[in-house]
Amino acid sequence: MHRRGLRWLSILVCCVAASAFFASNSTAASPVHVSLKSRSSTVFDFPAGSVCPFAVSVDFFRSDGMLLKFSDGVHLLTGDTWIQFTNVDTGETRLLREAGTLTITPLNADTKSYLTEGAELSAFAPGQLGPDQPGAFLWIIGRSLEIDQTPGPNPDPNFGFTTLSFQLLSGSAENLCVTMA
Repeated sequence: MHRRGLRWLSILVCCVAASAFFASNSTAASPVHVSLKSRSSTVFDFPAGSVCPFAVSVDFFRSDGMLLKFSDGVHLLTGDTWIQFTNVDTGETRLLREAGTLTITPLNADTKSYLTEGAELSAFAPGQLGPDQPGAFLWIIGRSLEIDQTPGPNPDPNFGFTTLSFQLLSGSAENLCVTMA
């Protein structure tokens, strides 16, 4: 599953941000509402080197949320997701609770921006954060902005698209590939 799939499963609730978004789009047509709720476990395994230097298992075991699809192509996800993140090589596990919003905005036919607010887990394969940069599972608390292009000039073999830019706009980002090594 590609990184966008991780985000669709894992982005969570931030009522203040959602309220601001709705107020700014009050003239747009009513969005389509899709309930996102799961109590089943969905596990994604990443072999050593695909993101972190060690093998990783990411288990999304509880999600509650809402997806709003606007007629202009903008998607707003809000929700709450519990994740068990495991370094398979050492057995070390972290329990993460994502809570916030993800706003996906099409910039053109093959490029989208991803604005996150709250607590969010984001995955980057080696090279996606810049030439010769290692991979990262970033545990972000705050706001971040990512621009992706499909397939883009240098598509990642794991995710199928190119990260053109990533910015931590506010808050902090912990690279779990470093802190759990």
